[in-house]
Amino acid sequence: MRELAPVMPVQIERVDYTPRKDVYYPGEVVYVSLSFAKPFVGECEIGLAAAGGELVRRTTCRQSSTRLYEGQVYIHDDQVGSCVLKAALTPVTGQPMTVDTGDRIFQVRRVIP
Repeated sequence: MRELAPVMPVQIERVDYTPRKDVYYPGEVVYVSLSFAKPFVGECEIGLAAAGGELVRRTTCRQSSTRLYEGQVYIHDDQVGSCVLKAALTPVTGQPMTVDTGDRIFQVRRVIP
């Protein structure tokens, strides 16, 4: 009987995003790049969600290298409040997972005419 090697958790090493602001509004776009500690091959989707909530709206990232994925997050009306940036990772081998990309809280406010 052959033993399977333990699956190492995927580790996001660095998250960069622009523009950097205190408050975001629906209709804005945030450009995000995720750098992984070790090569990651698979699908990477990103989006904003409530701190303890599910990642509902996702945008697929472009793979620039096996350690760098880049994408855009579109902010919608239903994301008003405090949100965190989450990544849904589906590796070619291993189990899919959704992870918080850091401890940064994104404040989204309604546009008041």
